[in-house]
Amino acid sequence: MATVTCTFKLSEEAAAALALRAQTAQQDPSEVLNDLLLGDTELDESDFTPEQWTSIQVGIAQADAGNFATPDEVEAVFARFRGSK
Repeated sequence: MATVTCTFKLSEEAAAALALRAQTAQQDPSEVLNDLLLGDTELDESDFTPEQWTSIQVGIAQADAGNFATPDEVEAVFARFRGSK
């Protein structure tokens, strides 16, 4: 299967939940997300706080709508972390 690199924002809580789920499944986080997005695995709402669950649902809706960061937006974020503008 061909792959594409995507960039998106997660809350710290959602990122921690993803890391835990990946560790539990002994998979890379990208594999966990791929399975979830393709319907190979279902999210269990009880694994998350209501805020985390809402954040995940918003992220999925944005992805379904094709709302991804542009290359310029991604570069701007990296520039902030590098300390340049």
